[in-house]
Amino acid sequence: MFKKIKLRNKIIQYLIIAFSITYIFWGLDIILSILGLYEHPAYNIGIVFYVIAACAPAIAVYILMQSDSDKKGIRYFLKSSFKFNKPILEITLIAIFITIRFGVPFLFGGVSVIGSLWQVIVFAPVMLLFGGLEEIGWRGYLQPKLESKFGFVVATLMNCAIWTVWHIPLCFIKGTYQYSGSYFWFVVSLMGSAFSYAALHKVKGSIIPCIIAHAVGNAIVSYGISIHEGIGMAFSTCTQILFATFVFILCNRKESDKLDHNLLKFECRGIDAQGKFLLEYTGYDRDISPEFVIENLSPSAQTIAIMLEDLCHPIKNFTHWIVWNLPATNVIRKEIPSGKSIEVYRNAKQGLAYGWHRYAGPKPPKGKKHLYRFTLYALDCEMDLPANIFKKTFLKKAEGHILQKGEITGEFVVK
Repeated sequence: MFKKIKLRNKIIQYLIIAFSITYIFWGLDIILSILGLYEHPAYNIGIVFYVIAACAPAIAVYILMQSDSDKKGIRYFLKSSFKFNKPILEITLIAIFITIRFGVPFLFGGVSVIGSLWQVIVFAPVMLLFGGLEEIGWRGYLQPKLESKFGFVVATLMNCAIWTVWHIPLCFIKGTYQYSGSYFWFVVSLMGSAFSYAALHKVKGSIIPCIIAHAVGNAIVSYGISIHEGIGMAFSTCTQILFATFVFILCNRKESDKLDHNLLKFECRGIDAQGKFLLEYTGYDRDISPEFVIENLSPSAQTIAIMLEDLCHPIKNFTHWIVWNLPATNVIRKEIPSGKSIEVYRNAKQGLAYGWHRYAGPKPPKGKKHLYRFTLYALDCEMDLPANIFKKTFLKKAEGHILQKGEITGEFVVK
């Protein structure tokens, strides 16, 4: 429940910041337009206001990132926004989506040439400021959060509806398509783009393909080919939605296969068949670590890490134990010794937790039943980390090195 509230609050915060910045600066452009001082894309103060408003979704993401100590600073922001994960695949899909967007209307005779190829090439980078960078907010930040709650199709429709409302001020700025054209057909086109960009982001979670597709698409429609309102545009949007859904289904299937492959299956000999901790492995008895038997350890695994957390503690997921750099074997014997470094396990390290460089088993207040979780990680390397670190630091450093992960929970209560 708290997780859902937190997610909802993040979405609301993002929308408030993005819409506020956009409506303020496009609002200034509307005033200038009414006074006859700005007609898009005239190169005066109005164009500065326009760019700030257009980049508001990206600005909102940057502002929200500053509240997270692990994601602060322009360097992290740029690194997370401008990175290909599978360049050949992503560029190929960009080309396909753009071909569908402009090729389908062409088949219906629904396009006009309004510029030239060299203009499109020259202005595509400029269009990063006039649409491309929006994607950091819409697809990079908002789409995944909506998808986690509503799924791909509904999330994309919701994102498109929000996107539609966000564009409304353009209807009152002279020189824009929204001012002189049909807003209905603009929304139809927007729907196709929303699904295309959402599918591009879904492929490998990278935002840069969405940014490029948006910028290039805007450059083509502004300086290359104009799409006529009507059946060609409608079919183009439908085709984009169908192909985007096809891409999503393929990605979803691969994700499911990957999750099955990455799931570390293991048995904890300290938890019985009913899911209850055996007394020997708790703070009310010997308080020793249990034996773990792993079923499907990856051949590429070099080390194992283990965490024990109390899921019912007032401090969320309170850490009882963390150990890493254990040798990657199918059986981890019980009673791992205490200490920062464990010689019998090739100097594996134990970090800071309720157990100070040692295992500390369940020990809830008498009469209180608590649920505990063991998490095992199979990593592709030894982690060169000091023993005086907490769980959060370890997980941050382990990013990109975790091959498999598995969990098992058990309850314990003393009457």
